[in-house]
Amino acid sequence: MENYYKGLILVYCPILGDTVHFTNSGYDHLIFKPNGRRRDVNEQYLKLINLPRVKEVIEKCLLITETRMITDNKNKTIHFFALEFKNTRVIILKRGTGIYRFESVMLIKPRHKSKNTRKGVI
Repeated sequence: MENYYKGLILVYCPILGDTVHFTNSGYDHLIFKPNGRRRDVNEQYLKLINLPRVKEVIEKCLLITETRMITDNKNKTIHFFALEFKNTRVIILKRGTGIYRFESVMLIKPRHKSKNTRKGVI
């Protein structure tokens, strides 16, 4: 999978109007948690098995489903964008005025509608 990832390099994203870069830090995020500890093998597997879907999500996504903004310790603003297509979510980040970078991939868990039943009501 690492060779597949390194082959991606750049993918144009119409919804962002710019190119998404695939950097070493993006691949590292699939293997390691933000605190530097290795992810559980099952978690790594889920991220890596969905890696081939990333390009399609970036190219075909029509809606940014979530955005977040934080400030790092160097006082730079980091924007996170969640792109969804079919049942896959891809996280893209942009630090300051820099490039858009791939950060993560995950399956979207189906949301089950709860049945709100009321007993004793006719």
